[in-house]
Amino acid sequence: MEMKGIISKSLSEYASPLVMVWKKNGDLRICTDFRWLNAKTMKDAHPLPHQGTAFAPLEETPCLCNSPASFMRMMLSIFGDLNFSSLLCYLDDLLVFAPSEEEALRRLEVVFSRLRANNLKLSQKKCNFLRKSVRFLGHIVDASGVSVDQEKVAVISGFRKEDLMDADGCTPSQQKVRSFLGMVLYYQHFIPGCSTIAKPLFALTGGQKRKLKGSGGNRRRERSAR
Repeated sequence: MEMKGIISKSLSEYASPLVMVWKKNGDLRICTDFRWLNAKTMKDAHPLPHQGTAFAPLEETPCLCNSPASFMRMMLSIFGDLNFSSLLCYLDDLLVFAPSEEEALRRLEVVFSRLRANNLKLSQKKCNFLRKSVRFLGHIVDASGVSVDQEKVAVISGFRKEDLMDADGCTPSQQKVRSFLGMVLYYQHFIPGCSTIAKPLFALTGGQKRKLKGSGGNRRRERSAR
């Protein structure tokens, strides 16, 4: 990696720990724990697009805290004039859409040329070309519009009341409940009355912990997962 110019030797008194993580395809990913550096870093206020807004025209390991904002700024400098008109750009995810195969090929060539000009590469294993239906940001996008990814819904449906409890088995874990609500609220636009259904669960995420009695928690989980 040093010979390829990816890393270089350093005698700095500051360092962040590295962790090697296996990818799904068997390759290794180098992850860096930047929590200590992030705590001292002035935050970049560049806005990130809301995922709900990203779909409008179609009717895990810590990183540097400013990486998303900096990366989004770079992507918009490259594809900003095309965003929402011929493609959707969300951080390192690009979705190119077109009314015909011929137009799709033309738009793809524009994207490829800009990536090439900016020395950016695509992961071939993560690319899908000329598809009528694709997964994008946890949703299924096709000619009929945007729908939920049933694989993600199955994960939510598989939660049990016990999965949201502390070690004693009867006191709700605020962290686990927040995590579950995060998954549910990601699809809130597909759940009529989502805030009303989730209100009792929100009550468990702050203040004094309360024991969860009865099967109400399971019923709310089932309603949210529908």
